[in-house]
Amino acid sequence: MADSIIPATHSTVVLTSRTELSIKEVPTPIPTSGQALITILAFPVHPNLKLVFSSPFYHTFPLYPGGGCVGRVEAVGDDALALKPGQLVYVDPAILGRDAPEEKIVHGLIQGFNPRQVQLSTKAWTQGTMSQKTLVPIENVVPVDEDHWVKIKGFPIEKIWMVNRFMLSYAGFEYAKLQPGDTVVVAFATGRLGNAAIELALALGAAHVVGLGRTQSKLDAWKSSLPPQYASRVSVVALTYDIPKDTKAIIAATPQQRGADIFFDLTPRQAADTASAHIGAGIGALKNKGRIVFMGYIPSDISFPYGQFVAKDLQLFGGFMYDMSVPKKVLRLVESGLLSVDHYETELMDGGLEVVENAMDRATDKKSTRYNLFIKPNL
Repeated sequence: MADSIIPATHSTVVLTSRTELSIKEVPTPIPTSGQALITILAFPVHPNLKLVFSSPFYHTFPLYPGGGCVGRVEAVGDDALALKPGQLVYVDPAILGRDAPEEKIVHGLIQGFNPRQVQLSTKAWTQGTMSQKTLVPIENVVPVDEDHWVKIKGFPIEKIWMVNRFMLSYAGFEYAKLQPGDTVVVAFATGRLGNAAIELALALGAAHVVGLGRTQSKLDAWKSSLPPQYASRVSVVALTYDIPKDTKAIIAATPQQRGADIFFDLTPRQAADTASAHIGAGIGALKNKGRIVFMGYIPSDISFPYGQFVAKDLQLFGGFMYDMSVPKKVLRLVESGLLSVDHYETELMDGGLEVVENAMDRATDKKSTRYNLFIKPNL
């Protein structure tokens, strides 16, 4: 179902090896049941794209890269009841198997870790979002309140995508059943995902958040950049990687020095070698019946205090990505004013698909907690 004639072809970025990019003209697909064809208005250039493409993650080539986008619905399959051509939408990159939702991929970025996930990425959903158009599952397409974003807030279209920062941590807090008044510890505060987790926890009613990091000056600078309404509810702790010392420091930073209810770990791969120390301290700072969430990337085994799990009735949750109820919930939080992206920075690189390689270099060089680079593919 489409309101206009769909062009026969469109341009897209294609990765022919782990290091070689080109632009290719490809046939434009016609959506069938469960599918939506999206005209892409802006797509993000992730700061870790080069690392992802050169990583040991499974990739088959040619790969049509992606990672989500903001766009307009061009056409939908006949079973789409709510989505209509012309709607402004956020398109999420987390694709789940419809008959096996435990199988998850990141569209155009992570093709999977087992044969069923690889089938999902290489047979079903091959069209990336670094493109003029893309074909995606209808459940990944979330209409946004265009009046809120464009007329009331006056934001550029690409700013809508910044809600993606909160998706992972929203799922994590659902696992841990975050309650109003909880105290939360997050590792690491100055990272893109850690910062988002802290801001989201506060928006969801956490009484206090302790942000962990490695450098006191960076933690202080990060805290001073928080929206004013959050500052009094946030403490920071610079880690020494001495577990007893760090445990005491974290507890001392919690209200009335009573410890934390949730420890949320988002350790990136580059910090994995020392993870046992800060995770041990985070677990040690938990109250009785505390909850632990692991959603980082630590490829090797770590040690942690078995005895404390038993003695303090602790619960551990782990998760990769999230289900498609999460984007709708996060968008509602932002559009209602309970969660803000006003202070998030977006940059648009001119030149369309031709500048993708330059954009990847710039995004890598300018890593910033609340920043993202974007390209508009349809000039």
